Amino acid sequence: VGLALDENMTNQAVGLYRESKHLLLLNMSAIGSGS
Repeated sequence: VGLALDENMTNQAVGLYRESKHLLLLNMSAIGSGS
């Protein structure tokens, strides 16, 4: 049970990291284009 929970937490953390990284890149490109 503990291992499955830990794996689920890791998957969520990776998903959040990917989303925030994607948003950060979008924001940087928007700032870079001067809009």
